[in-house]
Amino acid sequence: MSTSNAIDRDSERHLVVDDVRRKRQLSSAELDAVRRTCNISEGSHSRPALDRQVPENSTVKIPSDASGQVQTAEETIPDRDELPKFPDTFSQHVRETTENDLPEGRLKTQKLLEKPLITLVTAHVWRAYRLDLEASVADSEVRLPHNTMSKLVEYCSQIGCITGAPLLKQIEIDAEAHPWLFPNRYGALSVAYAKLGMPGHSRRCHRDGHAALDSKDTTKVDWGLCTAFMRSIRQKEAHTIFDKLVASDKVSNKSNKSNKSNKNNKKYRMMIKEYTLMNNPDMAFALFDDVSRIGFKPSYKLLCALGTAAALYKDASRSSDRLQKIINCLKSWNILVDYRFFVHILAGYSQSRQYVIFDSLAKKLLDRFQYSHRELNQVIMTNAVERGNQGLAFKLAPIVLQNIYTFPRFEKPLRRMGRSDELRKILNLSRFPENNFTANMKLSLDIGSAEMALTPETLLCRALDMTEKGYTISFGLFPQLIRHLSVCGNRDLAIQAFEKLSAAGVPSSIELLLLVHTLYIDSPVRERAIGIFEGIRSRLTPSNVGNIKLNASTMKKYLRFLIERGDIAAAHDALAFLQTLPCNHKELPYSPLIEYYISHRVPEMSHKLIAYVVQHDIAIEPHVVNLCCRGLVENATTTDYANFMRYVNRIGMMKQVPYSVFETFFLRCMQVYKVSDIEWAVEVLANSPNEIIGVWRTIFKRLSKSTDDQSVASMVRMAVGLASNKPRIGMHLLAAAENVPRAAVVADSVLVALRECNEDCDVYFYSAAFSIFARLWVRHYTKRRTYLQNPQTSKEFLVSAFERHIHDAIKVGIDMPLLHIALRALSSASQSMSPVEFIDILKAMPESEFSIEAFEAVCVGFAQRGHAREVELVLDMMWKQGFASETRLLNILMSCFTHIPPPSNSPKPADNEAHLDYAEPTIAEEMEADTMDSDDHLYIGVSEELLMELDHELEPREEHTNSPRLAFYANCLNKVLSFWRQFEFRGLSPDRISYSVLLYAYTKAQKFKQAEELIGDLVESGIGHSGHTASQWIVLRLKQGDVKGALGVLGAIGNEESCDKLSQTDKRYTGLNHIQCNTFHFLPFVLHYLKNGKHKLTAKMLLAMHMRHIKATTHVYRNILVYLANDNNHQVFLDVVRQMVKFDIPIDSQLMDVLEDYSACKRLPFTTEQFLD
Repeated sequence: MSTSNAIDRDSERHLVVDDVRRKRQLSSAELDAVRRTCNISEGSHSRPALDRQVPENSTVKIPSDASGQVQTAEETIPDRDELPKFPDTFSQHVRETTENDLPEGRLKTQKLLEKPLITLVTAHVWRAYRLDLEASVADSEVRLPHNTMSKLVEYCSQIGCITGAPLLKQIEIDAEAHPWLFPNRYGALSVAYAKLGMPGHSRRCHRDGHAALDSKDTTKVDWGLCTAFMRSIRQKEAHTIFDKLVASDKVSNKSNKSNKSNKNNKKYRMMIKEYTLMNNPDMAFALFDDVSRIGFKPSYKLLCALGTAAALYKDASRSSDRLQKIINCLKSWNILVDYRFFVHILAGYSQSRQYVIFDSLAKKLLDRFQYSHRELNQVIMTNAVERGNQGLAFKLAPIVLQNIYTFPRFEKPLRRMGRSDELRKILNLSRFPENNFTANMKLSLDIGSAEMALTPETLLCRALDMTEKGYTISFGLFPQLIRHLSVCGNRDLAIQAFEKLSAAGVPSSIELLLLVHTLYIDSPVRERAIGIFEGIRSRLTPSNVGNIKLNASTMKKYLRFLIERGDIAAAHDALAFLQTLPCNHKELPYSPLIEYYISHRVPEMSHKLIAYVVQHDIAIEPHVVNLCCRGLVENATTTDYANFMRYVNRIGMMKQVPYSVFETFFLRCMQVYKVSDIEWAVEVLANSPNEIIGVWRTIFKRLSKSTDDQSVASMVRMAVGLASNKPRIGMHLLAAAENVPRAAVVADSVLVALRECNEDCDVYFYSAAFSIFARLWVRHYTKRRTYLQNPQTSKEFLVSAFERHIHDAIKVGIDMPLLHIALRALSSASQSMSPVEFIDILKAMPESEFSIEAFEAVCVGFAQRGHAREVELVLDMMWKQGFASETRLLNILMSCFTHIPPPSNSPKPADNEAHLDYAEPTIAEEMEADTMDSDDHLYIGVSEELLMELDHELEPREEHTNSPRLAFYANCLNKVLSFWRQFEFRGLSPDRISYSVLLYAYTKAQKFKQAEELIGDLVESGIGHSGHTASQWIVLRLKQGDVKGALGVLGAIGNEESCDKLSQTDKRYTGLNHIQCNTFHFLPFVLHYLKNGKHKLTAKMLLAMHMRHIKATTHVYRNILVYLANDNNHQVFLDVVRQMVKFDIPIDSQLMDVLEDYSACKRLPFTTEQFLD
């Protein structure tokens, strides 16, 4: 998926739309949404690359309209008649109000409204107003003052919409009936309706005001609507009106500057204060720039409000710059600063939760002023509530709540502390009459009361009782009640409460709508969440708040719900709207849309959305990450794939990526061999917190097929070098290297890399690495199967690895069996180490680890290379070290001289006499085999080397006495006999292994008579036969041309009757009946008959073997079939195949290749080496 090709936007849009239409018929609205989404890379005609860098503070854009804003329908202005009527209980209370409940004299309303709000009874206030209105109508000299009507309207806006809205409606009617009552009512009514949560009626009052005033000054009307919009969180509309007001005031400001300054201060201060409450300091300082540009003197209160806005910045440099700007303004206008300025700054730090700075400034203020200032106490108490400091909060509560005028405002934070019973005592609500304020306080205390512990159903009943009495649950308490019901009750009860209270006229805040949206989306009636979301949209679209906290999980569920309904356009529009909000854009729900487009195979759309989330580091859901990974494998370039994986790592979701995906990514990086991507991938793997041994193992296996040793070694050393915990990744790599083709390269590279990084490797590292070296050496280079295993690690590499690390391995105390294999490998194949170095290695071994096995390993290795002199040097060291002669030691020495191959100048066998350089099992292995049960002898004690001799000496013939080959074997026999004599000299008794080694030496030297006599000595000594000596006796008879005698030995094995009969004439057969017959008792005959062209006898011998339930390995059958095929013996070939089928011989790939090639009449390659293996 190249990012350099330019794609025409219109053609691309139509392609995507057509691609989606093929999946499902979309509506026109959905097609429009898809087209908008196609414009995600605004201003670019090429598809976005996944690695495009985006500045931190850049504006995030998503699929949207061309204008980038969500289009909403124009709001309809409600009619006044739609306002609710007076509650019945309220009307009754008004009728029950007596003169004793009201102040004496005239203007009773004015006297009541001078009291604290919490002490007022709404029915009394309204009764007083009605009496004053009647008196005003009757007597024009005692009319209600306009400021009293303003206070009455303000009071109505604070008692809730259930009662307040009908009162305002009646005031409007009265004002229309009596124009003198409240002529400038429109602005005040707009603000009042906004406070009650009725912005539509605020717009109605504004419209009516313009109509009533016609061409007169409508500044107050416009300002009222501006204030109403700010209170209704519709700052965009409010700011538009405010700009018009400021523009209209510029001319009058020039002529009457001092008169307008005070009014402008109030306007700007209100706007700045509202933006501060909405956590939007940028807009607040934009207004301050207007103040500076206009040139009027800002009031001290305005600058204090700006101090709060400056403290909202969490960037210390920006906050400091803004504060310095305010201080410069104070100095330029010679405005004195008192404690209130610092209290406002302190409030800003509390609102932005910069608690460290808050504590520092609060301490300085308290040191100077103590708790003498009410505003300081209020800020500190509110901050203590937010931080859960109950001790400090309740310490300041009695001081703050002493002022009864601010009582309703500052008791709300205390209610959130949860200590309702203690707060109930502090508040002492019994001293106040029942009204809207006390009713809300009581309900809030009931929610958090531990003593009362009311059930959720009871709380709901009390809330409904409040509404019936005409009291309105406050904006802050309504969400608290619903949240409490959903937690302590259940979701359905909370939804029921919301619906009933909303129907009763209780207004909903944005916080409540977000909460209820979460409840609906998790309920069976999810369709209702659509209406709630549209309500949220209508509230927030005209807003300009600084921060909105969205429930990311809810929004994901909502978009997924819309997609499930098939409403793709609605899902796009919802996401577009959420992008316009001042929220954490990294939590927005892109996952559902990405999942939809990937699942419906729309790669263009899915790639655009993936590119967007990658560029902005927006986290998506784990299963969508997996879908993206698999989708990018098919449709993306390696560079895009690499950048997406980097993004996954940045958002901390690498654990969620399946190992198979990361393996595929890594291998693609290796294919293009981009070093930066490879290094990054290796570093991620190296520092992964999980044990990803399986990933490394798969990578090693797949890389072994396409790369060389140097590439694998570089990758391993890179991984160790980039890892933060190098020993840990080293152990992971060693564990992953088990049974992979280039395991030795990995193990060697790990040890080298750790050494280069100056990391100390303990015995575990060397044991793991040497286990790999040893296993490969034993598998490939001490067994004659290299043509089958096809090793990718050469003998030279293993030897060099042993050479590099053997000294350190001895120092850390590696296990002796591993060290013995390393010594044997080095002594048999190293071209750079001299015999003296081996002696030094043996001397460097700890005395506690000094054993015969170490000397055996070196001696056998030298013997395999034909270094008889070096063998004798090691033997001399053994004697010097004080090893006492014992049977085991003499067996080792004898075995060494039987393993020495003929010199290189000895005549090689003819082409039809293939020679095998097979390594006889060690003495330790033979001793272990000798102690095992007879059932386990099937593949133990194999005499392949005797079969090799049989291969090129099938016919009974004598070697010429001057043959260098025979002379060499004779010399070796003499060495073996010299050690044999040591048994008698040192008073030791030879064991079965001793006889087996000497028998092998006699057979190689063609001393057949002595070999036959030795078998008699073996039986007479009481040691008796083993499966190995029986196999050697069969080979011995065949080499002498005595096929009948060899068959007699075979017949006596495991056959008591035949064995007893033969033992009567020849005691050497004694004990053969106790041996279990195995494969290597039959193979000499099979080879003998094949080489002599007696193919039918070959098949009969195999049948005899199978009838005894004995099976050979598959490669033996393969080579028998190859031999028969090349000899064109079709009948016997089929006979052998039938036997294999009948006796359940496993048919592997090699056998299948033979059968297929034979069917195709191809000549098959064959060597005797393959057969002997």
